[in-house]
Amino acid sequence: MSQCAGQVCSVDGCQAPAKQRGMCGKHYDRAYRAGERATCRHDGCTTPATGLCTEHRPPCSVDGCSTAATPNGKCRSHYGRAMTAHRTPEQQAQRVAYGKTYYEAHKAECAARNKAWRAAHPDGVRARSKAWRDSHKGEPRTPEQRARRVARENARRAAWTPEQKVHRETWTKAYREAHKAEMVAYHKTYHEAHKAEHAASTKAYREAHKAEIAEHKKAYRKAHLAEHAARDKAWRETHKDSETARSRAKNNRIRAKRQGCKIAPDVSAETYRRIMAGDPACTYCPAPATHVDHVWPFDLYGAETDENLVPACATCNLDKKAKPLTEWAWAKVKYGAAHSSKVAAELVRLEAALA
Repeated sequence: MSQCAGQVCSVDGCQAPAKQRGMCGKHYDRAYRAGERATCRHDGCTTPATGLCTEHRPPCSVDGCSTAATPNGKCRSHYGRAMTAHRTPEQQAQRVAYGKTYYEAHKAECAARNKAWRAAHPDGVRARSKAWRDSHKGEPRTPEQRARRVARENARRAAWTPEQKVHRETWTKAYREAHKAEMVAYHKTYHEAHKAEHAASTKAYREAHKAEIAEHKKAYRKAHLAEHAARDKAWRETHKDSETARSRAKNNRIRAKRQGCKIAPDVSAETYRRIMAGDPACTYCPAPATHVDHVWPFDLYGAETDENLVPACATCNLDKKAKPLTEWAWAKVKYGAAHSSKVAAELVRLEAALA
């Protein structure tokens, strides 16, 4: 409602209803064009304004809002919301289209105006952002929101000066050092809660960038050959038994495949490691074992199974070669049968076959 309701123009001889500063619209326009700018009606205030200035206006009539009100009793924000609520869908669509058109035509001006406002009201910007985050906490971002945020962050970082980049890197490093435990716990919790999503996204990325990943690995290994060689050597030194067993199992699998021998599914480096555990003595003599022998010769299609493998010294294993027990040194065979159930069982089988 107008502040001059029920009054008439204060200009002598004019009986028109007063609208602004005690004058009708015609006389007020004349006075304004003549340079008689209206000032705040509050006593002692000389701020240019039609009515009361922002500082002396009463607060918005909406509960909880302390922003200065316009003559309609509400602040601009709540007045705009009220107007929006009364618009028809057609009017709202028309309003949105007009806003987009205006923004596209005056993008630079809008950006400059927004930047100036944010620079002049940093506390208000932070408070509004915090209020929005608190009211939307826990809500998942849509792909469009994530894309806008990433684009905005990339554009902001692209505009940084070298000094700003160095400052940001220093600050980030210091923050991570000071909050290392918190960040590790947060990332661990987040990863556990989104394990399936991470696995799917990682798999999709690897499938889409297979050539790039292979090229990156190749380039990295080529650039760190000395480090890789040192690391591999150190690992072999600390895992000598495991590496020896793995190598022996791999070589025997290759031999078996080449000669068409049977390979049991459970034959692995663990099998050889178990046979050689505890530095056993040779099955055929008292010497310490350093090889693994096939009781039924490997070259005669002996099975690559735990039941056909026994520890042996290098002399006995290389002397026996591809001979069956009945064609080898009888003294060593008798010694082996007395100390190994595997050798004894194989000897009984061969003697039964020859009988």
